[in-house]
Amino acid sequence: MKIRNLHELINTSDTCRQIFLSLPVQIQMDLHECSDVIRSERDLIAAAKSAAASRKKLENCSALSIPVRM
Repeated sequence: MKIRNLHELINTSDTCRQIFLSLPVQIQMDLHECSDVIRSERDLIAAAKSAAASRKKLENCSALSIPVRM
């Protein structure tokens, strides 16, 4: 069976489900936004690391009180 997205992955793989559920809720939400490109355990881990790094950068900007321009 070919996995098409994150939803199918976590429903068919106990390991991937455990990895996903071990992540902070915000990271889980970020991963759902790019669900269609997460089709393997490797994809899941890479996407989780990327999402965590992006969140860390945003937190660092907030800590420095850098104004956001719109």
